[in-house]
Amino acid sequence: MEILESGYYYHIYNHANGSDNLFRNDDNYRFFLKKFEKHVIPIAEAYAYCLMPNHFHFLVRIKEEDEIERTFPKFQTLEKFYRNKFISKQFSNFFSSYTQLFNKVNGRKGSLFYKNFKRKRITTEIYLKQLIVYIHLNPVYHGFTNEVNEWRYTSYNAICITKATLVNKVDVLNLFDDIANFKAYHHMKAMQPKLMLIINTRTFPKFQTLEKVNSIKSAIIGTIGVFNVLNLCSITASCCRRLTFLISLA
Repeated sequence: MEILESGYYYHIYNHANGSDNLFRNDDNYRFFLKKFEKHVIPIAEAYAYCLMPNHFHFLVRIKEEDEIERTFPKFQTLEKFYRNKFISKQFSNFFSSYTQLFNKVNGRKGSLFYKNFKRKRITTEIYLKQLIVYIHLNPVYHGFTNEVNEWRYTSYNAICITKATLVNKVDVLNLFDDIANFKAYHHMKAMQPKLMLIINTRTFPKFQTLEKVNSIKSAIIGTIGVFNVLNLCSITASCCRRLTFLISLA
């Protein structure tokens, strides 16, 4: 199991045990985030999150040791091995406290989450940006919504508003340069699977492709200005290759 160390970014995720759901109503989602704020925010900064009915994703940066010490003075007295265990224990307490109340309210017993939450260290800025977008687009990928801003329990909308939230929106937006690029990157990635299907002329003959392309032409142009150079009403094989290449760069 990967160790959680100060100063590093991690993708934290897990799934409900068996066929159960982690969240059955809006109160469950809100309570889960409150527990996250109580147990995790003191030792980590949140960069993105998404709560789905049966699983969740968080992107966090474990705070530097001196930052943690200001909240937990005893942290300074621990050896490195026990410091890392202390950080993991905060996550365990988070999941345990949510499970206890969830079980009490719903009259159930036993574990709610898969044993041992998953964690993966993020080592590059490119991967960091891709993961933020992937987390926010989870509801779209799973067919719960058509647009990234329609799912209430991700950090996408929290990052787009001006008031303070759980996430470090300043650092997130700096990764994308500004909020306009942040939104464009998300919408482009959400559109990519649809575009790849549409421009695959081996699957769709040209007369079928034209109708489908016209139906989303304005959405593409409104999202990424580079598509203005293409005549989407008269796609050719060459144009498809250029479009595929441009999408792969997004």
